[in-house]
Amino acid sequence: MRTDLWFVVLLALGLAACGGDTAVDGGAPGVDSGTNDAAAPPTDAALDDAGDADASVDAAVDPDAATGLDAAVSDDAGPQPDAGIDTSLYDACDGNTFFPTACTGGACIDAGLEQRVYDIWRERFMAIHRLSAIEMDTRIVISDVSVADGPSFVFWRIDYVFVMDWVRSRQSESVRLGSFPLPAPPTDPEITRAVNLAIETAERFDLPSVSTIAGVDAAFDGCVPGMIVDYCHLDFVNVTGELTVRARKPRGGGTCDVATVDVGAGALLLCVAEPCAIM
Repeated sequence: MRTDLWFVVLLALGLAACGGDTAVDGGAPGVDSGTNDAAAPPTDAALDDAGDADASVDAAVDPDAATGLDAAVSDDAGPQPDAGIDTSLYDACDGNTFFPTACTGGACIDAGLEQRVYDIWRERFMAIHRLSAIEMDTRIVISDVSVADGPSFVFWRIDYVFVMDWVRSRQSESVRLGSFPLPAPPTDPEITRAVNLAIETAERFDLPSVSTIAGVDAAFDGCVPGMIVDYCHLDFVNVTGELTVRARKPRGGGTCDVATVDVGAGALLLCVAEPCAIM
């Protein structure tokens, strides 16, 4: 009888232990769910589905994310030639580059006098040549800005490239700020007067358009077919201000046919024979 009593007590304790696991863990009776809290590793298919879902969400928020367009956008090192522009036109040219980047964002302009003169020069250049700020930034690409002291005068100088379609023309201007050494920093009105004297007002930086290269070649053919065009020295004509390019073709005996074309109009301006050494 006592033995049966102990058996009943032990059986009750065992049942109580099993019921405790079920109440705490919420699992199946007699199974300790606390020993199996971690979820089973996801299958490869489940991971692929999750990745597709994330990509869909990213594309909905940023359409460029799905096409990779962001990767095609890079920091601009300055105005670059269009994909359709034949940059080989300038490969044989010596001197300063036709594709400057050293002064992007004004990096070549020192604080102080250089910056003061540049700010006034930019304002006056835009006003004189009737350029908007956007036209100024796209057509005028700065190569260098400097101040030269002595021996007799102090000069502020800017080198830049005029850019329009396929046209690249190297230009520069020097502003005489006064005798060396300067007795005092020039005032803004003094700088403005000096800048106005330095800027060539006739030069056509405000051209509405330029001729195509084929149009320029056709104009030269109107003089003599097969002329050699000097694209290294596209420049504005003094006083009248047309943007022009020259070409020549030897005809023998030290004589060359020489021609000049107005790049803006694509029109032949000059066709003469002269000693080749003059070109």
